Amino acid sequence: MGAEKQQIPFGLPENAYRELKPGEVYTPVYPQAKGILEVTLRSILFGVFMAVIFAGAASYIALKLGQGIESAIPISILAIGFSAMVARKSTLLENVNIMAIGATSGIVAGGATFVLPALFILDLPYNFFQIFIVPLLGAVLGVLLLIPFRRYFVADQHGKLPFPEGTAIAEVLVTGEKGGKQAVVLAYSIGIGLVYDFLMTSMRAWAENFSTTMISGMNLFTYKIKLIFNLYTSAATLGLGLLIGVKYASIIFAGSMMSYFVIVPIFAYLGSFITTPISPGVIPIAQMSAEDVWFNYARYVGIGGIFTAGLISIIKMSPVIVKAIGIALGELFKKKGDAAVMSKRVDKDIPMSIVLILFVIVTIFTWLYFRFIVLADLPNATGLSIIAITITLVISFLFISVSAWAVAMISVTPISGMTLMTLMVTAVIFSQLGMTGEAGMLATLLIGGVVCTALSMAGSLVTQFKLGYWLGSTPKSIEWANIFGCVVASLVVTAVIILLAQVYGFSARSSEPVIAASPPALMETVVDSTAIVEGDSGFIAGEESPVITETPPSAPEAQIPSAVKERKPLPAPQANAMAAVLSGIFGAGQPPWFLYGMGVVVALLVTMIGINPLAFALGMYLPIELNSPILAGAIVGWLINKSSKDKKTVKARHDKGILIASGLIAGGALLGVLDALIKYIQDANAITIIPDLGNTGEFGNWLGLIVFFILAVFLYFNARSAKAE
Repeated sequence: MGAEKQQIPFGLPENAYRELKPGEVYTPVYPQAKGILEVTLRSILFGVFMAVIFAGAASYIALKLGQGIESAIPISILAIGFSAMVARKSTLLENVNIMAIGATSGIVAGGATFVLPALFILDLPYNFFQIFIVPLLGAVLGVLLLIPFRRYFVADQHGKLPFPEGTAIAEVLVTGEKGGKQAVVLAYSIGIGLVYDFLMTSMRAWAENFSTTMISGMNLFTYKIKLIFNLYTSAATLGLGLLIGVKYASIIFAGSMMSYFVIVPIFAYLGSFITTPISPGVIPIAQMSAEDVWFNYARYVGIGGIFTAGLISIIKMSPVIVKAIGIALGELFKKKGDAAVMSKRVDKDIPMSIVLILFVIVTIFTWLYFRFIVLADLPNATGLSIIAITITLVISFLFISVSAWAVAMISVTPISGMTLMTLMVTAVIFSQLGMTGEAGMLATLLIGGVVCTALSMAGSLVTQFKLGYWLGSTPKSIEWANIFGCVVASLVVTAVIILLAQVYGFSARSSEPVIAASPPALMETVVDSTAIVEGDSGFIAGEESPVITETPPSAPEAQIPSAVKERKPLPAPQANAMAAVLSGIFGAGQPPWFLYGMGVVVALLVTMIGINPLAFALGMYLPIELNSPILAGAIVGWLINKSSKDKKTVKARHDKGILIASGLIAGGALLGVLDALIKYIQDANAITIIPDLGNTGEFGNWLGLIVFFILAVFLYFNARSAKAE
């Protein structure tokens, strides 16, 4: 079928990012019922190629550097470039299909590399199929569970949730299609974001994190009171904050203030009177730095808050759930030609009958996997496998909405925190049923792998749904693209994990908490920057959270082939954290239930006073260095919107600000891929390509804050230069 030619409007429709007025309807860029090329052989093949390339890259980077990479934005840019090189220019919707297939790479890599390398760390039995099937089942489950809620997130919540990453992708795709002045603005914004983050990350021209711990005059707060402030000086996070907006950015930062300015100092003060370690810490609190107190205690309060916020969201969404089930049942039993249930192309999902059939197939296959492969040698394997599949489905269902909400708000999903909670709950249940040792750890770990990938998929898919809603893609095309793409990505990710395990091995890095005994002994904390990617990966596949791992009882040295023991094992920080949790629970350790309980109370309190509990809990869980620049970007966006009383002028400035912010995010995403490639080449060949300036001392600390402020000023005045049309 030939493609209808349609003039692309100047950017997205005027009401794309705001709430609709009573009776107002949003019309996407391509509203036609038919005639637009969307799923073509070209888009499928190029999408698969992107999935293979980025799945391998994302897996290696997550295991080597402890961070994910954003794949959706680079793939979108590459799709535009590919379109310009071929005889027939690809349509906007073909590029969406390429992105949907290719972006599964980061999703599957995030879900798999966060959990499955723990198989090797704990010396558990494995094979290719056993690893491959876990992310595949999880990814498909994530797609199927989110489909009934698509309309709620993209249509019912239109203008109420910012979808920052989706906004950036939409601006990149539409501007690339339209060209003109907007393309120039986007191009130089991408260039600025890439160069800025390259100087910061690759060359270390200044400190990535501005921190009060580097200021000698703040020693009283740093070492006595344990009150610190950090700010990640990235261009991408500044742009992300502008897209998120002041409302959610303020709530999220308030959560960080609760963690860093209230809980940490209180625990530090009380801990100064206690000379013995308090679980889950391994040394006395008095010997911990502020970051260690946050990691070992306050962060778990945030996890409890996230879990409670998920339950609250389920309760609030109960009418939506009932409505979605009603629509699904109505579609299942509709009569042919029933106009009441016939949907437009832009609102057509995979038929609910197919969704239900696929869900039943995935459920049965997952149960068979647990029954005849994972638990086959245990007594009462049938009963245990039923419990395993029940836990998998219930927790996935509860946390799917949490993951989708988090990404819709800030493009960061706390899948590592939710997966840790899943592992703990599952491990406690299994241990009470008498499962111990390898069998208990293996079953728990594989359940966690399915859940982790399902949550990662939901976070990515909700962004793609919103992108399709804005542009006019067919939802079922996006859904099938993700199901197809996750098969390819699961194969590649599994092969990469096993290959890296054989070549390098995965180390359980010894990482005793930093002892803040004297001011000069400032030590770097290993940070898992996975969101300015997530994912946990980039934006969707992941999140940003410091990961300080403990050494599990099983020495990883045994898993490294003797021929390659001289190679440096890969850190795999998230998987090490999962392994440490399982070793503790199935050994003598206990989950920090008291800290989780504190999080439950906090979530209930903020809900009672009308604050979004998920946003607040995310702020408590995520490191303050991520949330502070997001608030700074949001404030810049607020100032832009208040820069004039003329509505048309404000609209023009706001739109340009969104475009610049999207460019900064895209530049940061491209830099993430480029930086990882450079580091890989340098490491593999023992050479230096990019000089490391190492300017991370006190001067570099202040310089980072200054250049970040200059970038914020540039963002404001550049957006303010826009004129009303």
